[in-house]
Amino acid sequence: MLNHYREMIRVRQQHEELVKGTLQSISVDSKEVVAYSRTYKGKSISVYHNISNQPVKVSVAAKGKLIFASEKGAKKVKNQLVIPANTTVLVK
Repeated sequence: MLNHYREMIRVRQQHEELVKGTLQSISVDSKEVVAYSRTYKGKSISVYHNISNQPVKVSVAAKGKLIFASEKGAKKVKNQLVIPANTTVLVK
């Protein structure tokens, strides 16, 4: 658990947009996913929270790289993001 929080803090410190960025809702094709973006100085990070107990696939922009997942098994292939149950992922 401690390592998990250390990793989250490290990612937050590396990306100023997560700290200072403006918040904007992202519309996704799943009721189980809450999504928003944080934008600061022209840089954006999209945040996706799967709040269900099942893995979910959502369509996302083709560009962007998965930079953090709170659980193993998250992956982004082209414009599909697979989010394991009860997981948060960040795409930059």
